[in-house]
This record gives sequence, C-alpha cells and structure tokens, in this order.
Amino acid sequence: MTGLCIAPVLVVAIPLIFLGGIGAAVGMLVLIVAAIYIGCRLLVAVPAGLLEEQGAVDSLKRSWSLTRDNARRAFLILVLYFVLSLAAGFLLAYPFGIAVVLNRNNPSMMLFWTAITQVGTFLAEVLVQPFMTIASAIFYFDLRVRKEGLDIELLMDPQALRAPAPSIVPSMFS
Repeated sequence: MTGLCIAPVLVVAIPLIFLGGIGAAVGMLVLIVAAIYIGCRLLVAVPAGLLEEQGAVDSLKRSWSLTRDNARRAFLILVLYFVLSLAAGFLLAYPFGIAVVLNRNNPSMMLFWTAITQVGTFLAEVLVQPFMTIASAIFYFDLRVRKEGLDIELLMDPQALRAPAPSIVPSMFS
C-alpha cells in the first residue's frame, strides 16, 4: 500500500527534474489520474471500517480488496457526487458570490454577501453529502454480495441464526 503512495510522487518528481515545464504538466496529469484511481479504490473504506468494526489500516486494505475490478463503478459514484455537489453549489452559493463581486466597493454589503455565500455553501454540502454516504454504503453491500455471497436478510434478522427452541419445554407448573 505504501508503494502506491510513493509511486505517484516518483512519477511526478522524475519528469520535473529532467524535462522541466512539459514534464511538470505530464507529471501533474499522471498524479491527478493516480489520485482519482486511489480514491475510487478506497471509496468503501468507511463502510468497511464501521460495519466490520475494523481499524483504519484494516478498513483501507479491505476497501482495496473489495473494489478490485470495480474501480469504474466507484468512479461513476464519485462523478455523480461531484456533479450533484457542483449543481448544489451553483444553485445555493454561486449567485451570492456574484453579489460579493458586484458590491466590492461597499465593504459592509460585501461582508454580508460573503456570509450568505458561506451559508449557501454549507447548505449545499449538507444536502449533497448524505448521497455520497448512502451511495458508498450501498456500493459496499453490493460488493460484499457479489464477491462474498453476503446474505443481507440474515444480517437484518440476527434471531434467524439461533437454533429453534425445543418443542417440549419443561415447566415448573405441570
């Protein structure tokens, strides 16, 4: 896992040393792609850590193993999250940001519109973040069902795991 974190740095550092400007652009592009890929592979680390009661490193390893061959699906979840986040930001914060620019000569109004922009940004994040949490949890369960044959109905009814009660129960009143 450590090698995965060091490799993108080396990919960026070596072209920067030898090639300069073009190498820096290519290196940054490679670093961005590697970071997105790592983010896709670690998408289900939080549900894995919470539901399997694991530590941080174990949940990262578990996420890495579960998302093997499913990074594209995780990427689509991330793209959906960013599209929703941008849309909510444009609706709830961007108009007030324009008001900040339009009132740059009036400091009190600029301060007011900046505060309103912050409130709009907060509301956008509060509205969109649950979708990401829910999507990553559903993706986690989907991966567990597909890869390990997890039976969700069994998990939802822990009483089903217990043996049935004997048909003849001794009573102290008989």
